[in-house]
Amino acid sequence: MIVFLDKDGVFEHVRAYMAGLKYDPIASRVLSALFSRPDVQVVISATFRKIHTRESALEHLKARGITCTLHEDWRTDVKDTRSEEVYDWLQRHGMPDDYLMIDDEDCLPHLDPEKYIQGHPYEGLLTDALVKLDKLAGIDYGHSLKWESQRRLRDKQ
Repeated sequence: MIVFLDKDGVFEHVRAYMAGLKYDPIASRVLSALFSRPDVQVVISATFRKIHTRESALEHLKARGITCTLHEDWRTDVKDTRSEEVYDWLQRHGMPDDYLMIDDEDCLPHLDPEKYIQGHPYEGLLTDALVKLDKLAGIDYGHSLKWESQRRLRDKQ
């Protein structure tokens, strides 16, 4: 799976800054869990791709709690809109069907809405987006929350 990754409005956002943090540790943990899948390769679509080398981009992400494997063609080219950048990358790589885009910008209509997870510019990835990403990583919090509720009930007895 190819994951197109933005930064602002995904794991860096106003809510984290207001808490005195450089990044959202929950979003970083969830993203790293997804990126740990052996079939996942990341393509940077965030603006910071313009000023980083491949190695410095990996260090930039690592400093924000994110570990990943970058695709050989690790960044999108600059176009008028983010959706055009991603669509162009997909076209250059034979339009792979297994991709996901994580961004706070409106990236439709070029892309399949089922393969788009939208962050919020001020709040980053909201809970529904985080749960969807965790499910893609093979983590099911619905099951974990049910187990935790049952444990708490037993502890009260």
